[in-house]
Amino acid sequence: VENNESVTVALNHVKSMQADRGGTEILKPLQQLYTNIRQEDDDNDGPPRPRRQIFVFTDGEVSNTDETIEFVRKFQTSRTRV
Repeated sequence: VENNESVTVALNHVKSMQADRGGTEILKPLQQLYTNIRQEDDDNDGPPRPRRQIFVFTDGEVSNTDETIEFVRKFQTSRTRV
């Protein structure tokens, strides 16, 4: 969390979400995020970047729940928590 302003922006965004659009396809976006983070970390020659915390919000209707949870478990690093 950067500051109170970023928390407020995030909370307002979450409050505006609607869960009426069918099932949640969360695995592919998480896989892309992981790829982006790995690339960013590999390209970083400077001091270590700050730790990351990634919050995922869904209405709970994930079709491939077990596969998604297994991926997230493997995604955890010393600097990234989902």
